[in-house]
Amino acid sequence: MDLVNRVVLITGSSSGIGKETALLFAQKGCNVIITYNREKESGIAAYEECRKYGDALLVHLDVRDNSTIERAVETVIKKWDRIDILVNNAGVVVGNLFINQSREDIENQINIDLLGLMKVTRAFLPFFYEQGEGIIINIGSTAGKNVLPGVSVYGAAKAGLAAFTAALSQELPGGIRIYTVYPGTTATRMTGYGGKAPERVAEIIVETAEETLDKKSGDKIYVEKFLSERLKPSYYNVFFPFEDGFILFNTRRGSLFFVDSRVKKALENDVSSLDRRFLEPFKDTGVLIEEIDEKESIAFQYISSRFDTTATDVHIIPTYQCNLSCVYCSEKTGKSMDEKGARCTVEFVKAQAVKNRSTTLRVELFGGEPLLNVPVTLLIARELNTWCEENGKEFFLSMLTNGTLLSPEIIEELALYNCQFVTVLEGPQEIHDQRRIYKNGKGTFGDIIRGLHHLLDNNIKAQIRIRVDETNRDHLCALFAFLKDSNLHRVRTSLTLVGATPRFCGWNTYCVPDEKVSLIDFNIIAAAETMNLNIVQEKDLSLRGLCSAQRASYFAVDPFLRLYKCSLLPPAEKYSVGVVAGEDPLLNQMNTDFLSRNPLEIETCTTCTLLPVCGGGCAAQSLRTFGTTHNKVCNRPALLKVLKSNLSKTVKHS
Repeated sequence: MDLVNRVVLITGSSSGIGKETALLFAQKGCNVIITYNREKESGIAAYEECRKYGDALLVHLDVRDNSTIERAVETVIKKWDRIDILVNNAGVVVGNLFINQSREDIENQINIDLLGLMKVTRAFLPFFYEQGEGIIINIGSTAGKNVLPGVSVYGAAKAGLAAFTAALSQELPGGIRIYTVYPGTTATRMTGYGGKAPERVAEIIVETAEETLDKKSGDKIYVEKFLSERLKPSYYNVFFPFEDGFILFNTRRGSLFFVDSRVKKALENDVSSLDRRFLEPFKDTGVLIEEIDEKESIAFQYISSRFDTTATDVHIIPTYQCNLSCVYCSEKTGKSMDEKGARCTVEFVKAQAVKNRSTTLRVELFGGEPLLNVPVTLLIARELNTWCEENGKEFFLSMLTNGTLLSPEIIEELALYNCQFVTVLEGPQEIHDQRRIYKNGKGTFGDIIRGLHHLLDNNIKAQIRIRVDETNRDHLCALFAFLKDSNLHRVRTSLTLVGATPRFCGWNTYCVPDEKVSLIDFNIIAAAETMNLNIVQEKDLSLRGLCSAQRASYFAVDPFLRLYKCSLLPPAEKYSVGVVAGEDPLLNQMNTDFLSRNPLEIETCTTCTLLPVCGGGCAAQSLRTFGTTHNKVCNRPALLKVLKSNLSKTVKHS
């Protein structure tokens, strides 16, 4: 049936399935009659939504009350002189043992779920006969055939509905068709909002009216069956053997399941053989999808995140100088930003936040060692904090510091701007002091610990980043014990692999995976938690969009006022994307190179099931290796190993 200009009445259409069905009919070009009983405000809201798409009518209808039924029929026929589709949706259930149901409970369910449906159908039936055509859709329930305790009356009413529909289908002339639609568990008030979205049920009801489901009058239409037939497995489902089954991980949505071989086989070969109890959870989490283009969905998320300017993020390097001589670091000397440069940087940052219309400004200071240039550091913090307060923007300030210069005086000043501090430990003192040392060879462990205590004493937020490799992992418990004994167990602490994630990049460990991930196992984390350490580990495995380097709202600024799209690339001038020049920066082609990177256009990445979690690899690494961000940096074997390790730990301890 062509639905354009058809007249449709849905009982119980002020909310739930009825409302969504009315809205979908309206979108199809129908004239819709919204009916309500007690919820007039909800009925008005549904009516106003339908009015956006065409003509509609709001009618009070209590299916128990003959007078309201008669008035509804009179109102509809007077306005349109016909009725094409009747959807008997009004229903009520009292979930209780029969012995505990009152007479009113029993009568209400029978009167609404069965008798009221019959009366409304009878009232409109003469007009269907007069027209010689029409469609009646009754909303049934599997409670009418599957006997369940607690819904005896409701089940009896729905069983009666099924019998009524079957009998009436044999009485009606050929032009008038009648169907029963079985929604299954649906997220409405009747079910406590558990189950599928009512919009999905509405789709099948409307398709029933369109008669595109290859069903004949009198047939029963099961929503879940039709929806399941439209489902297919996501391209981004990945399986890992684990114990006596498989870990199922969807890389596009980050959903995680432990399944047996039968479920795996069904998802890989024949979805129709899948146990129906898996349909809803798999559909809700992206393991099963309908006819959508997943790559297009990923591309949309990339584009959305590229131009999401809700927050402006800036990394600022006050100085390249450092007071340490760490064995693995080359940054020991270099230029410092002067006051003029700092003020230019501040104006640039403010202009970016205004241009981006950002509600939040996030600034991270790093180096070098930013506390070797305290005047500039304080100027930047003070000016941006004041400006955000005056302009109603949230301001977040953080600093990556080696922790040796955290004096009470400096902490007190930066505390005015709610600065958060991150510092690094390499293990217990005997190991740390071999790696992170002053230029005279002296270790830094003791000074860092003193600085952390200063932060705690002033209620300043701090984080300890512990770098883990083969040589120090067996000594971490000693460090944990020290932190606990030193009353530093309250400080947020993270464990990062040496080499797995570059120094300042906290975006996504799966961009640059490291096969040594097993060095940080659950035994180590459990040991830390046993000692009451405040351990924070990356748990979000889902698609996070583009890293900051590929976002229009991010820059890093160095002491030369050079701009970079990634904080890993300074001080190399050849990777600069421009310079600060007043409020509008002078940008070069490399900035465009970063912003135009699309992993879905990189050969082999577009067909890779791991694309959502790696994004084609690290853009900065691609630039360093190939001279452009548009090449892949493929670490698939390592990434598979990292994912399997992380997911196995999660499943084992869930």
